[in-house]
Amino acid sequence: MDGSITFTCSHLSSTSCCDLDGSKLVIRDDDRQEVISGRLTAYENQTRPVADYYRVQRRLVAVNADRTVEEVTAQILGVIDRHCQDRSA
Repeated sequence: MDGSITFTCSHLSSTSCCDLDGSKLVIRDDDRQEVISGRLTAYENQTRPVADYYRVQRRLVAVNADRTVEEVTAQILGVIDRHCQDRSA
């Protein structure tokens, strides 16, 4: 792998309704505190070091996931296109 893409999103809610459209959120069985705590531990131990490595290499691209699906998709495809162009040059 030559690089990495990471996503940021500020529309995370602690309520039972979506912050954007007010619809009811679906709570899954794995949305329990102990499961989420394990995921965060795994992220810190396994994912963050990889992201930090690519950040230092200037090969990590942050994608703002607060935008529409179309805008996020366009940014990701643009990153991939630029990467492919850079490799063929």
